[in-house]
Amino acid sequence: MAVRGVRGDAGLLERELELGLLGDLVTRARAGDGALIVVEGQAGVGKTELLRTAGELGETAGLRVRRARGTELDRAFALGVVRQLLEREVANAPGLLTGGAEPAAAVFAPVGGELPPEDGLFASLQGLHWLVVNLAEREPLLLLLDDVHWADTASLRW
Repeated sequence: MAVRGVRGDAGLLERELELGLLGDLVTRARAGDGALIVVEGQAGVGKTELLRTAGELGETAGLRVRRARGTELDRAFALGVVRQLLEREVANAPGLLTGGAEPAAAVFAPVGGELPPEDGLFASLQGLHWLVVNLAEREPLLLLLDDVHWADTASLRW
């Protein structure tokens, strides 16, 4: 099955159902509807390729696509996956940290990756929620996270 607007899906055999679901998700996101989809399966079945294709579908549809990947080496770095997804956005547009997103500024501060105390972490996680809301209000947004099983605990809490 060829997916319109995507450079090629030669590595995706018998994935018509999954590609259709991803296409529907992108269409819904473009219309302003939020959704979550989880791609799971054994190693080597093409999860990363499906996420790559989802990103291409999103970009073709005009969504702002942000990607992150959990890795074993980054697992001890607090909110490392969140920073992969959003740090560039905050650096390019600090105004995103308004309207409830202010506590998220601590996540992107140049510190040694230390987590704030529990009450500060909760505030940061709430701030991250509002940061994503602010970002999505600018244009439809698609966040892709690969290898979530390697993500740090704080990112998983978010």
